[in-house]
Parts: sequence; structure tokens; C-alpha cells
Amino acid sequence: MRCVALASSSMRPNDGVPLAEAAHVVGCSGRTLVRYIEAGRLSAGPPHQRRRVSRADAEALALTVRSSVVRVPGETSYWVGVREAAEVLGLSLQRVRRLARVGLVPVEQHTSSVSLFRREQLLTVANSRSAGW
Repeated sequence: MRCVALASSSMRPNDGVPLAEAAHVVGCSGRTLVRYIEAGRLSAGPPHQRRRVSRADAEALALTVRSSVVRVPGETSYWVGVREAAEVLGLSLQRVRRLARVGLVPVEQHTSSVSLFRREQLLTVANSRSAGW
């Protein structure tokens, strides 16, 4: 079975992130990320940007790998599930699901139908709530 490349053909100059950060986004080790690049599942950009990958492409890849790998528990994880999202926002699971469904809380769907939230976006929403949202 052949892997489909998820990367765009041209990477914007400011869109690239170092491999270590991309590995954090995908939820894997740096070596595993290099394997994804070698397999053609992720583009490492033009030769002069070899050590950088597109954040958008890393996020797209993260939404296709095993969801248990992407949702690494801990306060530094890039992606969190609905339970962790509820904790960050100080809301019930049902409320978080409702807000995500109407687009008030950004959410991505993993290929396994698991809802994934970017921790940084949740912290921004939580800070907005504490400021009177």
C-alpha cells in the first residue's frame, strides 16, 4: 500500500517549524518523524529548509496517526481529548461538546472520529472566558 503525501508542494517561508516541534505536534519521537518524511507522508520542504516542516502538514499527519499516540497525557501535550479540554476550560464534557459543535471552541476530528483540541487554543479560550467571555 502506498502512502499519500499530505504535504503541500510549496511551503510558505514563515510556516516551517523545526523537526522537534513538528514531532511534538504529531505526538511522536524525532526519529519517527524522520521515518514519516522518508516514507513520503510528510514533506521536509525545499533543500535549503531541510530541517523544517509545515505546521499545517504536521497537524494533518497528526490527525491520521493512532489517536492514542497523538493524545499524550500531560500539561505539555499539543493535542488533548474532550476530557482534558473540559478540565482546561473548567466546563462539563457536555458543555465542551456543545461549544465545539457550534464552533465556539476549535476542534479537529481524528480519522478515528476522536475529537482533538489544540491545547494552546483552549488556553486562549479559557483566558477569554476569565476576561468576561
